[in-house]
Amino acid sequence: MRHHRSGHAALVAAMAASLWLGMACSTLQTLGSPVNGRLAGDHPTRDHVEQVLEERAPSLDERDRQRVADAIFLAQNEHGFEPSLLLGLMAVESGFNPSARSSQGALGLMQVLPMSGRLMAQELGIEWKGARTLFDPEQNVRIGIAYLA
Repeated sequence: MRHHRSGHAALVAAMAASLWLGMACSTLQTLGSPVNGRLAGDHPTRDHVEQVLEERAPSLDERDRQRVADAIFLAQNEHGFEPSLLLGLMAVESGFNPSARSSQGALGLMQVLPMSGRLMAQELGIEWKGARTLFDPEQNVRIGIAYLA
């Protein structure tokens, strides 16, 4: 249940959303810059997505990078999400840190709250193991994308 926000709190929330949107746009611009002949506006290839993950998320091993790329391209096919948008969200939300934990308790690459994560995991048929599920990079991305959809 949401509570009515005072005018000041609503202004602060709007400013924070504006700042987040500015950071996301800047990140998307960076992620969309030419890499290996890919021009801004082109759809990212799997190689490009894995390259971004390798450069930006060095703590992910090759297997996790492949699993996250799989989840990103599955989201593109199932929900129409552009890979660059999802990479931008990961950059802004967690700095590509699969172990990220916010002050509000959101976890992992997509910064999913455990309560929401549990509900989405159940919907997706993902075995829920508490926070461990959200610290698994692929599961976190799958759950985060399902929440966005």
